[in-house]
Amino acid sequence: VDRDRYGRVTRKPAQRRDLRIAKRTEAAAFLTELPASGETWHIISNAKYDFWTWVAVCGDLMGGYIDELHGSTWTMSRINVLDMQEQYEQGRIGTISMLTGVYFKRREASVYAQLLQFLSSNGFRLICFENHTKVLLLKHDPFYLVIEGSANFTSNPRLEQYTMSNDQALYEFHRGWMEEMLGAS
Repeated sequence: VDRDRYGRVTRKPAQRRDLRIAKRTEAAAFLTELPASGETWHIISNAKYDFWTWVAVCGDLMGGYIDELHGSTWTMSRINVLDMQEQYEQGRIGTISMLTGVYFKRREASVYAQLLQFLSSNGFRLICFENHTKVLLLKHDPFYLVIEGSANFTSNPRLEQYTMSNDQALYEFHRGWMEEMLGAS
């Protein structure tokens, strides 16, 4: 058993990888195509994958590459920060901007610091404020995906609700307020 500096049990890298693969396999079995332009889907998950899993699964369906990723969440897990970094390093994601909640910065300070270090060292932006929105924007023309949901970007699969839209106007709406918040930092 591995333990972190606080004595909490942690997963070994191979276990984290296996868990991530299982979640992606589960979500990919459900999501075999993306919404057509202008189309919105309403989804109830089966509690076997988390919100962040959509990044890899949608990325695959978008041709293996996401030009822009904008995310807004209250909190985030270390495994998903590591996955973001890995997908970027593999050339699967172009640019990234993130908005998180103050709770995340206070409660998960080391994970927040890891996210901040990764994003800032690559010229990406992060802002932390009294935020509770859960929105994921993924762009790779002709896809302008907006995924809104009840879940945070944690690695805890639960029964969650999502709306997934392929809508450029909605994408630009969410991107606009996110850019406003990022500019306020």
